[in-house]
Amino acid sequence: MQKGPVTPKGFGDIMPGEAKARRSMFNAIIPVLEEYGFEPLETPTMEFAETLLGKYGEEEKLVYQLEDKGGRKLALRYDLTVPLARFVANNLGLLNPTFSRYQIGQVFRGENPQRGRKREFTQFDLDTVGSNDTSEDVRVISAAIKGARAIGLNNAILQINDREIFDKLGLTKDQIMVVDKIDKIGRTEVEKQIGSLENLENPERAIA
Repeated sequence: MQKGPVTPKGFGDIMPGEAKARRSMFNAIIPVLEEYGFEPLETPTMEFAETLLGKYGEEEKLVYQLEDKGGRKLALRYDLTVPLARFVANNLGLLNPTFSRYQIGQVFRGENPQRGRKREFTQFDLDTVGSNDTSEDVRVISAAIKGARAIGLNNAILQINDREIFDKLGLTKDQIMVVDKIDKIGRTEVEKQIGSLENLENPERAIA
């Protein structure tokens, strides 16, 4: 029976069994990433709001924003990618021309909680920046697949997407973002959302 204070909706404790399983997964994946040359990085959970805003399109409304006692506008990080961009921009002279990092951290999104989705969750991210060499893409892909194998996902596959391939279809950025959600929201919802956008005569072609 619950006797103490409750947690906010979409937030919750991680029980010991799950915490141990998570730690085991991290401990299995991290050596793989370091073998491929990725270095650990940690960034603040909170950033200035202006650092995060203007990066997520319509999903910007999901960013948790607040104001401190000095009137400064702050925000909880929505993902680990924008903080990485801020870090790289501030440390260009200190980093190798090609910088590869992995990061594990909590992120926050003010969306409706549902089964398997919370407002606070953990992201395990890896990126390489500073190179146009396709071998860097191969390294990221190889590390991700080997990391999945390290935790027993022997049949897992990696889906690769580049939004620029949609340029030939004449789709807008908003339409591409909808198509990109097909695994999350399903074909029917994608068709519905695309159909509501302007200047798209044939929604079917976007997900054929």
